[in-house]
Amino acid sequence: GAGARADPANRLVHFSLYRAGDPVRALKAAKTIVDDYAAATTTIDDLDLDNAKGSLASGLVEAEKTKSQALAASWRRALLGLPADRDKRFLDAIAHVDKPRTLAALRRYVVPLFADDTAITALACPPGKIANIADDFRKPNV
Repeated sequence: GAGARADPANRLVHFSLYRAGDPVRALKAAKTIVDDYAAATTTIDDLDLDNAKGSLASGLVEAEKTKSQALAASWRRALLGLPADRDKRFLDAIAHVDKPRTLAALRRYVVPLFADDTAITALACPPGKIANIADDFRKPNV
């Protein structure tokens, strides 16, 4: 599988692959997918964009679905000095995301995750695979 998350406090974006039998090949495949979208070789489908926006909105709602979760989130925003209506603002911003903005964000924040001069890669694997994976990462175009 794969996942991505933002860490605004540290100004970082994380991309992770997990349970990959061949992590180097999986990383190359992910890079190809991202590069194809960034170059507009692969286009963003309207339904996929709507689903992604819905997923973000759902995540906000899910994080505060109980009174205790809502209270904890409210305290966290207060402690961090964030506006009380931060989530509402975020939902409004999500609604205004379109294809050009999506591509601009992809090019600015996601493409660098796969560039040799900006990416930091860490790997957890069984000890018996370390040598082979290290050799694969030393090859050009990884």
